[in-house]
Amino acid sequence: MVQKRFKKKTFAERNKEMQDNYQKLIDGVKSTIASPEDYKRYLEFASHFPTRSFRNQMLIFLQDPKASFVAGLVTWNKLGRKIKKGAKSLKILAPIKVKEIEKDKETKEDVEVEVIKGFKLASVFDIRDTSGVPLPMNPIIPKEVNNSEFAEKVFYPLIENLRRDLPIELDKNYQESSNGYYSILEHKIVINANKERDITNQFKTLIHEYAHSVFHNETGKYYGYDKQTKELQAESVAYLVSKSFGMDTSDYSFPYIKGWAQNNDEKLLLTYQEDIQNESAAIIKRIENVVLEHNITFDVPVILQENTSSIATGEKKLSLIQFGDNFTIVFGDIKEGTLNNLESIKKLGTNYKDKEIAEKAFEMVKGHVPLHSVKQIDNSKGKTHIYKRMLMDLEDNQIKPMFFVGIPSMTDVKALTSLTTDLAATKREFQNLTGEELNISEYEQIEKDLSSRDLDHDGMTDLQELKAGTNPLNPDSDNDGVPDNIDVDNQPKQKGLALTFH
Repeated sequence: MVQKRFKKKTFAERNKEMQDNYQKLIDGVKSTIASPEDYKRYLEFASHFPTRSFRNQMLIFLQDPKASFVAGLVTWNKLGRKIKKGAKSLKILAPIKVKEIEKDKETKEDVEVEVIKGFKLASVFDIRDTSGVPLPMNPIIPKEVNNSEFAEKVFYPLIENLRRDLPIELDKNYQESSNGYYSILEHKIVINANKERDITNQFKTLIHEYAHSVFHNETGKYYGYDKQTKELQAESVAYLVSKSFGMDTSDYSFPYIKGWAQNNDEKLLLTYQEDIQNESAAIIKRIENVVLEHNITFDVPVILQENTSSIATGEKKLSLIQFGDNFTIVFGDIKEGTLNNLESIKKLGTNYKDKEIAEKAFEMVKGHVPLHSVKQIDNSKGKTHIYKRMLMDLEDNQIKPMFFVGIPSMTDVKALTSLTTDLAATKREFQNLTGEELNISEYEQIEKDLSSRDLDHDGMTDLQELKAGTNPLNPDSDNDGVPDNIDVDNQPKQKGLALTFH
């Protein structure tokens, strides 16, 4: 059903959803694998940058909060990169080292050693101020998030709401390589709003940076923590919040978290789970209030039915999805990110505009069929049998008997073959599968009797009426004054025979 009015989740619903989605987050990040070659190149690159002391980290941050990799002129030149003209250097404290001769305590021999005599200011440059040979900055490259109608409708009202807490700038001339940033010193969020960046990806970035502003501001619980912890926390919140509103960001979030946390991903996710979930729940509740305050309506994807296809078609997962007025039958697993918008949903399978036709088409391809809706028509003593279903043939819009080979259980029948109106072909498939000679003489006798009988004397045999879906007891099934045998536009009103012939 199309969701026209938004309804807030209860505490219990939100809590269960959060637990389920957090487990998906842990499992998804664990299963994300970086290319060993790319990661090796990344480690080789990173090895050129020594770990800075806390004092120098603070100095760099105070001069440029967005700095990531910094090095001196010589190091950048060795890596094949030059400093951009007009680039402003950052100052750090570098040790003044001198060589001295002293006696080795064990050997008592004179040895030359380096001794730190003090510190001096040295100039370094961030990677953004260099150009030249491409560098493997991230061993896993995150993908963009698929467009979402929800994000497009909620983004600007949410910006307005969050600006009560801190300044948020949408920079349409953003020059950095990142998607946005949170400045601790200014307590401000800046979002990359260049024209090539769609609203959905700006929405996700907004949630990510807002999480930074909560966890990592000067009085935040995790202020001063290492960057991998901060990025894992912020992106986890972005994933959980987006997921709650039908946006799957796993293609982006899982590699992003993996890239920062590496082999510590599960440990860190479990360590910070409670705080991540609590903050996500608070943001979700706030977004719900924004939606209700602005009376925003939107369509959401709904999985109406699920089943599997027959063994003959690979026994794939089968889903009937509604999005707005569109109905799509999908074979195989569905990546949740593809449900963010109508266009990506349409690409998943066969689309219908009419719900009833979509449901009939879905019935045609089901691989597990309720036992009460079929009739076994053979006398085989084995587990495998031929079954008949009365279904609407979408080609001529008439109810017809259809056949398949299946194995029954207590409640349903597992289809081994696809549905067909060709009983002879189904017999051959049965014999190929079981090697048995098929005995369905009773069914064939019923068909023979029906083919020689015309109870309502309208010129159509009862078997012809069965296949056409007309009433064998009424010569004018649709009561339009034209007998069934010449009424080419006949739309049957009754299907009594179809029921008695199950």
